[in-house]
Amino acid sequence: MELSVYRKPTNANITIQYTSNHPWDHKKAAFTHYINRALTLPILEQARTQEWQNICNIAQQNGFPKKVIQHTKEKEIAKLNERPKKENEEQTEHRSNKKW
Repeated sequence: MELSVYRKPTNANITIQYTSNHPWDHKKAAFTHYINRALTLPILEQARTQEWQNICNIAQQNGFPKKVIQHTKEKEIAKLNERPKKENEEQTEHRSNKKW
C-alpha cells in the first residue's frame, strides 16, 4: 500500500501572506506543519518529492521566498535528527508488543 499526503478537493492553498502584518511565527506555522508532515509520514521518496513541490508552490502563491521555506525545511530536518534514537526504538518496541 502506498501512502501520500491527501488534500481535499476544496483546498485553496491559502496561508497568511508573507507581507501581512501578522506575527512571524503565525505566518511560518503552516509551512512548519506541512514540512514536518512530509518528513515524518512513511511515504515513498517520489511522494515526498511531490509534496515538497506542493509546499513550494503554496509558498510561492502566498508570497514566501523559496529560501525561507528551504531554511524552515533544514531546521525541521535538524530537529528530527536531534531526537534521541532510544526514544524512537522504545516507541517501535512498544508498538510491536501490542496484541490486538
